[in-house]
Parts: sequence; C-alpha cells; structure tokens
Amino acid sequence: MRAKQTTSNWQDRAVKAKGGIQERITEIRNMFGQVLLQDRERALALARESLELSSSTGDRELIAISCMQVGESYRRMENFQIALEHLTQAFNLFEEIGEHSPERAQTAFFIGNIHYAFAEYRQALEFYEWAAELARKGNYSIWLAAALSSIGDTYRFLGDYSKALDVLSEGLKVWEETGNKSGAAVAWNNIGIVHCAMNDEESGARAYQKSLELYREAGSRHGEALALSNLARTCVESDFEKGLAYFTEALAIHRQLGNRRNEAGTLDHIGEAFQMAGRPDQALEYHQEALVIYGAIGFESGRAEALGRIGRLYLQKGMLENAFSYLYRALKLACEIGYRMVEFEVYRGLAEAYEGSGDASKSLEYFKRYLALRDELNSEETKKTIAAMQMRIDVERAEKEKEIYRLKASQLEEDMERKSRELAAMALHLAQKSELISDLKQQVAPFARSASADARDLAKNLLHRISGDQSSEGEWQRFERQFQEVHPGFMQRMLDQYPLLTPSELRVCALIRINLSTKEIADLLGGTVRTVEKHRQHIRKKIGIANAANLTTFLASV
Repeated sequence: MRAKQTTSNWQDRAVKAKGGIQERITEIRNMFGQVLLQDRERALALARESLELSSSTGDRELIAISCMQVGESYRRMENFQIALEHLTQAFNLFEEIGEHSPERAQTAFFIGNIHYAFAEYRQALEFYEWAAELARKGNYSIWLAAALSSIGDTYRFLGDYSKALDVLSEGLKVWEETGNKSGAAVAWNNIGIVHCAMNDEESGARAYQKSLELYREAGSRHGEALALSNLARTCVESDFEKGLAYFTEALAIHRQLGNRRNEAGTLDHIGEAFQMAGRPDQALEYHQEALVIYGAIGFESGRAEALGRIGRLYLQKGMLENAFSYLYRALKLACEIGYRMVEFEVYRGLAEAYEGSGDASKSLEYFKRYLALRDELNSEETKKTIAAMQMRIDVERAEKEKEIYRLKASQLEEDMERKSRELAAMALHLAQKSELISDLKQQVAPFARSASADARDLAKNLLHRISGDQSSEGEWQRFERQFQEVHPGFMQRMLDQYPLLTPSELRVCALIRINLSTKEIADLLGGTVRTVEKHRQHIRKKIGIANAANLTTFLASV
C-alpha cells in the first residue's frame, strides 16, 4: 500500500513540472526497469534525460530518483566508479529529504552491490543492512528480501556459512510470504551454493531441485537453466549420465534464449564432464565449439580458458604439436588480458609438453614459472583470506560473537593434521592403484598376441583404457594441491636452492618428503625400483649430500 502511495506522489510532483515535462518523466520511469534488462545503453540515455528534466523542475526527490537510475545504469554496465558517484548523490538527497520510499531502500541496496564488486565487504554489509532496515520500516517486502539475500551471500563469501544460511532462510521466508516464486527460487539457489561450499552435496542438490521447480512455476527459463547446471555439478562425478542430461537440458534452454555466453559456458562444463569421465575426444568437441562462440561474442577470458583446456587435452592425448599451438595461444591471450589463473595453468601444461618432447631445459623453465606464479597466487589468496577473516572478526565483534574465532585456530590446526593424514593416504592409494593397474596390464598383455582377432582387439582396447587410467592427471593434480597445502613453498625452495633438479626429480623429492618407500614411489610413478633409485642418486649428487646421509631427513629440513 505504501509503495503505491509513493508512486502516486511521484506522479503528482511530475504533473506540477513545466510544460510537457511531466508526461515524459512519468513515461521514462514506467519504462526504465524493462529497458534496463534489454538495452543498458538506451536505459542510460533515458536516465540521463530524466535527470536533465527533473533538474529543471527543482524537485529534489525527482532528481534523487533520476540520479539513482543513472547510477544503476552505469552499475549494470560495470562502470562502478561513476555508478557510485551518482548513487551516493541520490542517497544523500534521500537522506536530506528524510521520507521513506522504496527508491531510498533501492539506492542503499545498489550502493551495497558496488562495494561488494569492489570486495569492500564491510561497506557492502553496512549498506545492505541499511537497505533492509529502510525496507522493514516502509514495508517494502521485495527490497527487504533482496537485501537479506545479499547479506547472506556476503557472509557466504566471508566463509561464515552458518550466518549465511540463517540470513538466506530469513530472506526466503519473505519471498514466500510475498508469493514471489522467482525470488524464492533465487533464495533456494543461494542456499544450495552454501550447502555445496560446506561439502554437503546432498542438501545442496535438494535446494537446487527446489529452485528448479520454482523457476519452472515462475516461467523463468534463464533461472531454470541455472538450476539445471547447478544440479549437474552436484552429481556429474558420481552419476555421469544424469549430470550430462541436466547439462544438455540447460544447454538447449540457453540456445532457445539466444544467450551465447551461457551457451558457451555450458559447453565448457559438458567438455569438463567428458574429460573427467575419461573421454577426451568428446571433451575436445565441446571445448572447440565453446571456443568458437567465445571468439564470436568477444568474450576474451572465456576464450583464454577454452584455449588452455584444449591444449591440455591434446597434451593428454600425446598430440604435442597441437598442444603447443593451443597452449601458446592461451598464454598470449592470458598475458594480454591479465588473466593470471590461465597463465598459471598454461605454464604447467607447457612444462609437461616440453618434458614429453624431451626438451628438459624448456620444461624446467616453464616449471619454474609455474611454481613461482603458484606461490604468488597462493600468497595473494592468503592475503584475501586473512582480510576476509579480519572483516568477519570486525563484524562479529560488533555482534559480541568473538568466541567463535577463538575456536578457529584449533580448528585450523586440526585441519592441517587431517590434511597431512589425507595426503599420506592419497599417496598410498595412488601407489596401490598404479601397482594394481600394472599387474592387470601384465595379465592382459598375452591376449594381445592371441591368434583370435577378436581377442586381440579386446585386449588392446583394455590395455589402452588401463594405460589411460594409470596416467590420470586429475589425481596427480589433487595430490599436488594437497601437498602444497601441507608443505607450502617446498617445491619452490628446492628449485631456488638446487636449480639443476628436473621436474621428475622434484616430484620424487616430494614423495620422499612424505616418507614413501622406494617401491611405493615406483608404483605411484608407474616405473621401476631401479629407476627411482637412479633418481635418488641423481638427487643426492645435485644437492651435494653423501650416500651415508639420510635423504628423507635432509628433505624434511628444507
């Protein structure tokens, strides 16, 4: 009721304006929201026109509303600094006027969004909570629900999942009370994201399923595709066909809507799913199709990611010439646009490609770049984590909840001990798996020389599949990430102090560092005990320690 009264007041003010201004201001306000969704440039032009007309009337509320429209147009165009200037001007005018209006709550909410985009989470929370308070006082349910959703999402980013779920659930209740199915669908989707971040995939899937049902009831095809993709991610590793079906349905919707960016993103997700399923040929097809779309729409970061993925797939297939071509294209583009995560992944791929081609010098060069950038990115991520935790401390200090953080230190220590145990278990698992696969290959090999053509073909196919599983890069990457968390900077320190070590020798050093035996290392690397012993001799020689010295003890001190 209050919102309708405010709209009427706004129109009454416009009627008092000079000449035919009132009709145009009212027309712009009525069409602005829909135009903003379809054509941001036109929406900005309309908002500027409205601001000019409103300024001629001298009505501060009309000027504030027009400033808000200009600011929101710039925000949607991701020109955040100019957007913030206009929105702040609007907010200050609303504060001077002192009347409650939905536009006043909107403006606070939009300013919160900009601070969130700037990673200024303390300020974002301040304005989101301000928007929620204004919405409560004015009984503007939609803006209250939107503000609560954003507050919950901010707490999720800060890692306070319990607080995030509480606030998101409160926002969901408001959406449900208003009967807004699209808003409730978004809330369920955000709740699913939090559950998945807590590694509770089952609860996450239930929330995504509820989100999907509501999006369908609301007739939101875009939201339906979003929920389908999220559902696919929760199950594609455990149930490939089910996950693929969800992704395929989402892809069809994006194509129907003509949303090419989301179409390309979904193609990439499907390609990744095929790669995880050990089907690189199908993965290549989807990534290549995504690459074409990214190029057509000028989405450079997506193009860089796709180039890198395709290069690594060719590397996996042993097609080094193609691998080099795509990896270098990905590296060039990543450097041009400053996409450091792609640059990081490409360095690793090039190191492996050069090692495969027998160029140890080039392999070592790119492996060093990979390690240096990894440590740099880890350092930046640590700083962000520390900043986020500090932010949470400040917020919860105001709420008198400091006790929670005194428990965090002991939790981190327990996590590190758990990760160390997991690392050792992971290494032993990989070694046992490799040994089992080697035994299987020996048992299957005689059949490849069988007189029966069918038996030979079946045996060769089995050998090919077994060999592919033995060299699973995904497991190695997970192992290396876990090793880096437990022994941060170890590889870089070894390289800095002993630059003659090859990537293979560094890998052996890492496995010795976690107390694996020579046989376990041989099983894990798919080699022989003799090969590992030679690696150990070369390592001793390059780092300059006598045969009598304990290599494990030495590496533990690095």
